[in-house]
Amino acid sequence: DKPQLAEIIAVVPDESVQVCLVDTGSGTPFISALDLRPVRDTLYPQANATQALVLVDRSNFGLSGAALVRYPEDPYDRVWIPWSEIDSNEWTEISTPEKVQELADPRFNAPSAVMQTAITPRNGSRSASSRTIELSWDAAPNHAYPDPGVIGIVYFAELEAVAGDAAKRQFEMAINGKLWSKAPFTPQHLVCDAFFNSEAHRGFGGHYNVTLTATANSTLLPTINAAEFFSVVSTANVATDAKDVAAMAAIKAKYEVKKNWAGDPCTPKTLVWEGLNCSYAISMPPRITRLNMSFGGLSGRIPSHFGNLKAIKYL
Repeated sequence: DKPQLAEIIAVVPDESVQVCLVDTGSGTPFISALDLRPVRDTLYPQANATQALVLVDRSNFGLSGAALVRYPEDPYDRVWIPWSEIDSNEWTEISTPEKVQELADPRFNAPSAVMQTAITPRNGSRSASSRTIELSWDAAPNHAYPDPGVIGIVYFAELEAVAGDAAKRQFEMAINGKLWSKAPFTPQHLVCDAFFNSEAHRGFGGHYNVTLTATANSTLLPTINAAEFFSVVSTANVATDAKDVAAMAAIKAKYEVKKNWAGDPCTPKTLVWEGLNCSYAISMPPRITRLNMSFGGLSGRIPSHFGNLKAIKYL
């Protein structure tokens, strides 16, 4: 069996992060390794306090058969995978040894090692005849997200010397037949540029078809350097209120509780810590409303940490 990898970009609301694996009916969950990577807080603004991005695909175009690009070329250790569908009869690979400058927009950036390669339709190919690059991705539906929304980020840089009025590369982008770009797009020479959607695309059942089509005024065919596609998952009610978590961690340490107090105190609902009751609002994180520690045979002064449980009703 091939290793199963998952990557999530999420905003951590506190100084710590808890990872919980839950059996959803397919057997006992397990994990072999877990890597955490901090990223610049301006990157991927679609990831916020209420939603996270789950990687569907991250492709590096124009580098067939080459190794992965990751750290140190990418300071955030994102794994850029060479596009595996290169057809030498369909595509021409473009590359340059020159450094591609970062985009001034701090929200998205692909490393220069990724942006130094690209693909464009080969003359005489089907794609060249239609003056189009067509790519497809699937975000697998599941019981929680039957129609997963998708965030797409497509990276461009002009790698060829395009000078004068006689040469022009300009194209429009569409997703599942609907125009994605409001205006024709022209890549900048040796400068990383990104096109993206701020709100998730929905309503396509998880299948997304992206096309880049040269405009009538373009003398050159479209090109693409790299792309990332993410499905969107809600994190609005995933974790217990951060202050409640901190208070319970302090109480656990104070009394050296050995019970099944591990992971998040209130979620998932089937694994709430023993002795706790929690409230679950639609637009708010779970809060601890009841704490019963009679099982511990405790004695002594009550520490101030209990006062930090602001939603507590019964103690």
